[in-house]
Amino acid sequence: MSTDAERPFMAKLHLPS
Repeated sequence: MSTDAERPFMAKLHLPS
């Protein structure tokens, strides 16, 4: 469910705080 365009977007949301 992770497209090439969504990869960078999802990665940012999963960044550790």
